[in-house]
Order: sequence, then C-alpha cells, then structure tokens
Amino acid sequence: MNKKFEWIPFYSELAEKLLRFKQNRRPLVDWIYSELTKVKGNNDRSNIDYIHRQDGTHVKDIDPFSVMAIFNRGLRDEKRIQYLTLFKEFLGIEASGPTTFNGIPILNNQRAFFFDWNDEGGKKTENLWELFAKVVNGEDIADCFDKAIEDGMPRNSLTMVLFWMAPDRFLGLDSKDREFLHTVGFPEDYPNLNYSMYIELMRNVRQKMIDKTIPYESFAEISNAAWELSRARRIWMFKGDKSSFSQTTLNMGSSAQGKLNFTLFDSKEELKKAYQKAVGKIDHSIPNMYWSFMNEVEVGDIVVVFGTEKKQKSQYHWLYGWGRFTSEWTINPSLVNPIQRSVEWHQPFPATPIKENSTKNALYFHKVSGAKAKNIMKLLNIIDNEDIEPMERNKYQDYIDLLEANKNLILTGAPGTGKTYMAKEIARLMNPQSEPGFVQFHPSYDYTDFVEGLRPKEREDGFEQRDGVFKTFCKKVLFSAEKETIHELNEAPTVWKVSLQGTGDNPVRTDCLQNGYIRIGWSSYGDVEDFDEYDNFNDGGRVVLRAFQHQMKIGDIVVSCYSAKESDAIGVVTGGYEYKKEGGPYPRYRAVKWLVKNIREDIVSINDGKPFTLSSVYRSNITVEDALKLVHKYKPQMAMTESKKQKFVFIIDEINRGEISKIFGELFFSIDPGYRGKEKGLVQTQYQNLIKEGDVFKKGFFVPENVYIIGTMNDIDRSVESMDFAMRRRFAWKEVTADMSMEMLDELPKAEDLKERMRSLNKAILGIRGLGKDYQIGAAYFRNIKNYDYDFDKLWDYHLEGLLREYLRGNNNVEEIMKQLKAAYRNEPSNTNSGQ
Repeated sequence: MNKKFEWIPFYSELAEKLLRFKQNRRPLVDWIYSELTKVKGNNDRSNIDYIHRQDGTHVKDIDPFSVMAIFNRGLRDEKRIQYLTLFKEFLGIEASGPTTFNGIPILNNQRAFFFDWNDEGGKKTENLWELFAKVVNGEDIADCFDKAIEDGMPRNSLTMVLFWMAPDRFLGLDSKDREFLHTVGFPEDYPNLNYSMYIELMRNVRQKMIDKTIPYESFAEISNAAWELSRARRIWMFKGDKSSFSQTTLNMGSSAQGKLNFTLFDSKEELKKAYQKAVGKIDHSIPNMYWSFMNEVEVGDIVVVFGTEKKQKSQYHWLYGWGRFTSEWTINPSLVNPIQRSVEWHQPFPATPIKENSTKNALYFHKVSGAKAKNIMKLLNIIDNEDIEPMERNKYQDYIDLLEANKNLILTGAPGTGKTYMAKEIARLMNPQSEPGFVQFHPSYDYTDFVEGLRPKEREDGFEQRDGVFKTFCKKVLFSAEKETIHELNEAPTVWKVSLQGTGDNPVRTDCLQNGYIRIGWSSYGDVEDFDEYDNFNDGGRVVLRAFQHQMKIGDIVVSCYSAKESDAIGVVTGGYEYKKEGGPYPRYRAVKWLVKNIREDIVSINDGKPFTLSSVYRSNITVEDALKLVHKYKPQMAMTESKKQKFVFIIDEINRGEISKIFGELFFSIDPGYRGKEKGLVQTQYQNLIKEGDVFKKGFFVPENVYIIGTMNDIDRSVESMDFAMRRRFAWKEVTADMSMEMLDELPKAEDLKERMRSLNKAILGIRGLGKDYQIGAAYFRNIKNYDYDFDKLWDYHLEGLLREYLRGNNNVEEIMKQLKAAYRNEPSNTNSGQ
C-alpha cells in the first residue's frame, strides 16, 4: 500500500468491525462518552461535546457515519491519531494506524453528524445502518442511498462517507473534488444527485481514467489530487484598500481583543464556542475567519487585498494588489487586532483597482480556490515560477532562444496549429509577471491605431495627438522598472510643475510637504464641481483649474517650484481633486506622496533650457526619465536597474492581414533588431510636433531594447503577399507544422482516434494538386469535437468541410475531391482518383 494512502486498509477494517454494533448501539454510545472524551483540547474540554440531543443531553443512539465523522472533521492530525488509537484498541483493528491522511474529504465541524434530533422512532438512523452494512458487505445500495437523501442527508456528504469506507468503489464529491472534476469537463455541482446519476458519473470518471484524460488510476488519487490542487491554487482575500500596502503585517482579532487567548484552541468548533461565550455574538463567520488566519494559512500563500461594491442587485470586488504571507501567526496583546502575520507585497500594484465579479464572498478574510482563484490570479498577473514545469519550458526553449537572439519572430504555418497560443506561452515563460501586449491586424487597421494619431478631445472640441497600442506598450515598458519601487506611478505619467504659494519658504509649502498634498488658490470661484463645464472665469485661472482638476491624473509626477530655476520636492499624485474650505486662499487639494523633499535642484537643463514660469500648474518640459533621475540622486535605493532586464513581449496576431507599410510607417527602422533603444533607434513620428511637453518620446520615438515582437500568420492566407521584403528581413521565421500541433489532442478522450483521422486527412491533402503542406489542418480544429460530445461526423460537418471547400474554391472537381478527403478522414478506402 502506498504510504500516501495508508489510511485505506485501516478505515476499511474499522468499518467492518464497527458493523458488529448494528443490532445494539448502546455499548458503542457508552464507549464514545466514556473513552473518546479523553481526547481534549488545550482548554481541557472534550472534542466530542458536539454530539448531543437538542436539549443538550447525551444521545441514546448514533449512526455509523457520525461515528466515523468523529475523526474525519476539521482536526489537527495529532488529534485524529489519538482518536484512531482508541478505536484501534476498542475494535481490535489489526491494520496499522495511519499517520497521514492524504485525500480524505473532511466534514465541516458545524455539521459533523447525521442523526436526527427529532428522529424519535430511529427510522432514519436504522436506514443509515442498513446503508452502512450493504457497503461493508459489497451489496447494492441504490434504495438506501436514495432513502438517505430523502431523509435529509446532504448529497455531497453522503458520497464522502461512502468514500471513507470504500474508496475503491465510491467517489467523494466534496467541494475540492467537484472543483477538480470541473477542470476535466464535468459539471460544477450535482444539486439533484440520485443513485443512478451517481453511478453514471462514476462510470464516466473511470472511463476518463482509462482514456488517460484524467491522469490517475483510482478515486483516492483523484481525491488527493483535488486536495493538492485546492492548496496549490488557493488564495486568501483580505478586505482593505491601497493603505493596506503601507503595512508589513496583516492583523485581525479586534472583536475578541482581551477576551480570548487565541493560543488555546485545537479546533474551529472550540474557538467558535469560546468566542460566542466571551463576546456574546452568534456570528460564526468571525471566529471561523480567525481560525483560518491562524491555522489554515501557510507561509508563502498568496493574499489579495480587495474591496466590495454593490450596485442595485449586483455585487463585485475591486482588487487592489497582492502579496505573500512570510511568517507564522503571532499574538501581540497590545494591538487592537492582536493576531498578526507578516506579509511581503508584490509590486508594482495595479494603477487602478481591477474589477472581479466571479466571487461573491464579502467576508473580510476568506479563501478562494480552484477556477475562481485562477481567474483572480490571471487578473492580477500572478504566475508562480514554480507552476512552470521544466518540460513546458523545454518545449518552447528553441523559440525563446530564437526570439531573444533576433528581437522579432514570426510563427508561420498551417491553420489551426496553435500559433497564437504558442506566442502567448512564449511570452508567459519570458516574463511570468507581465501580460504581453496583443493586437490582431486586419485590412482596415492603420498607423493611427498602432503608433499614434489624431483623436477627438475628451472634454472640448477639436482633436489631439493620442498614442496607439504599440507606443503605449513601449511607454509601459520604459516605466516598468520604476513602478517596482514607485508603485504609485501610472502607466504613462505626465510631469507637472506646481507652485506652492509662490516661491521661497512659506506656510502653504510647509503644510504641503509635511502633510502629503499640493494646494492651489483661485478661492474666489468657490467650490466648482466641474471646471470643464464652467465658463465664468472673470479673474483668470481657466487653464490652471481645468488642468489641476481633470488633466492631472493619479500617478502623475509633480515637481515643486522653489524658484524660477530650482525645485525643492518631487512627488507622485495619489488622490483626486478636493475642495476644502478650511484651506482659505488655497482651498484646492490633491494628495501627493513626496518621493524627495527639502532639496535644492537646478531644473533649467532638464526643462528644455527654460526656467519655470509664474503659472501655478502646467505641464513641464521635464521628462519622467529626468524627474526620476533626480529622485534616484537623493534616494539611490529606489533605482531598480536590475529589473530593466525583464523581457516584455508584444504579439501581433495575423500580422500579414494588415497593410504593413501603412501600419508601421517609419517604425520599419526602429523595430530593426540592430536599432533598438534611444541611442540608435530614435525616429521622428508623423505627429512628432503635436507630442506634449514632458512626454518620454518628445524628442523622438524608439523601441526599448527589452521589447520583443512575435507575429503569427497562416501560410495560406491570401494576404500573405502584403509582407514586403523590408519587413521580412527584420524578423526571424519559424514554421509550426500540423504534426507539431498534434500534442494538443493528448488530453482529450479518443485522442488516438482523432490523431489517426488528422494524419489520414492531412496525408490526403498532400496529394491534392494545388494544395500541399501549407494547407494541412492543425489540431486546434480537431479540438472542437469537445463541443459535439465527441461526434466525429459533426466535427466534419461544422468545421472541417467548410474549411476544405474554401481551399478548393475555383477547382472544377470539388465534389470528387471532397469525397476523397471525407473518406480519408473516416479512414475508409476511396475509389476517387487523387491526380486532380
């Protein structure tokens, strides 16, 4: 017996020996109350005092599943072993007592029994004993199974207890198992489960194990894999906001501060009861959260800071950022929230909170696992390097090496060979913490979409220069290193000059630097909600007030003007516009995190040779790069030169479908592998004269050295000719063949049959005049069979036939060729002549 499942023979023998009490349960009940009460928690209370009648007195009868639940609930392993040692002695069990409990589904402590308080006649309990006996004796349990559900036994719990007794015959359906099964194509839940449905489900699961769709050989292995998956893909949600990231610990426990010694409890149930007694509250969720924070979190677990918002009938979360727990829990009685764990925050944080609506739990600390956890991890770009299997990395290493050597790579090949998926996987492996840029070209796509162009202004008439998707991506890359230490920066910061009550030392300047904000005046206008809609500027200030209220963005940089030639502080805007009457002559505020202050730095050389002017707020000529150089001069620890080595990938899907010269324009030069970076690759774009002061590309555009471009294209696409030689020579080319894509089918049922049909069809395509290797069909088309319950005829009718007819458009012998190809797909002999 695999040590991982050493509990199986012990549990099986325990069930056999327990059956002797079927006709007389009184000795069993007496033993439970006399001997099992010896297993106590640190507070010297019995761990089985939950077993009682509705009035609190001892039960006189008990069902066998509630007996086994005594050691299959939320206990620490040492307590479980104590119980099993007592059972071994009492029942005379010969099998060795287990020390590990891998894959055993655990009952909630709040519902760890199945007898009915109101079942005075004992009929429900009798049926459970009858069910138990039939399982032990290997008999049919159909009637007893459905009767147990009819009597109120939870369906999923029923499958769990059957699994305890006979994991070779019965599949457990706890939440972890259901989550795992859902990943291989089964439903998320079984609310109407009966025995016939249960049998059919187990039959289908066994078939998937035979087909190797599920890579395990037993229900016990599935249960263990489900448990491991829930741990590997679990995250903890902690309610907070951006202010949480200023702390190095997360704390809780305020509602019981000074009333409980949290170190004394061995189970969630004990903590809950003690909490209710000490605090006088019946809300189970609070002590449950405390227990999870102390006993279920592990060092290295991911924690996500979230907020909850409700609008009408919908509810969703805002995700602010994430980190990892770095310590075990400790108690600091002097704190309002005495239970604490250290946490290390991941940077950079999202520029704005990310909306997430697949989870509904609003508790301030709770666990999310499985697919929902994976979704949150995707939204926050959380990818553990440990999750990237060496085999997977090796599979793409040749492509990665080729891309790193050439900067630009095109994946070309037949349709359906997974080129787009491969490009995304290469990007993920090169930089697990950053989403790649992505765009799909099409015939109407042009330079204004990709590089830059004119777009209508948001709040006034006219047009303005706006960056396209690729230029925006390059800006993001340039500031990625800075955002690792200055995470408040947005993706494309603007540098603003700000005067704080004029020049020199003054009360407003002192107040702003000490308290973390900037203030400007124009108090005579009072509290105006929207200066863009306001047009009564009798005393001036129109440009300044509109810029301060709307154009200045959270994450922009402000440079404080001490004199016409000097700055005394540099900060990042962290808050929106506020009007505060108590500000007197300077009532307009924006929160700022000062990066450096009380300095004296000449700015003329970095401000395009110009001194500051009198205006209170305006876009300076200082670039973000130059502003941050000043910050690093005074705080060199904030310079993250190492992270600039990160590789960022931009994917252009179907690159040949766009008119390349129209889309790239002068970027033909700057994307050349030999002309990357500011020194060698600077080009003047078509709208260069409209780029605003302080823009990192004000003096010209360049592609950063750590930007890598992957293009994908189908060889047979009729627009392939649009790839002119000037572009072709700037890319390395790698073919992805139909045969190389075949591994995409490995995980599917009937994979070998699919592969054989794919080989046969592609071989036939090679023999058709005018087609050839470029027209072979990749495995992505064959994966569509999942949508038709693995019906091969429907795959042909709805996916393959239409594509093949498109290939043969204009051919005079289409129907004969189609018969030949269909016969090949069906692995049938064909009488058709292939020499078309």
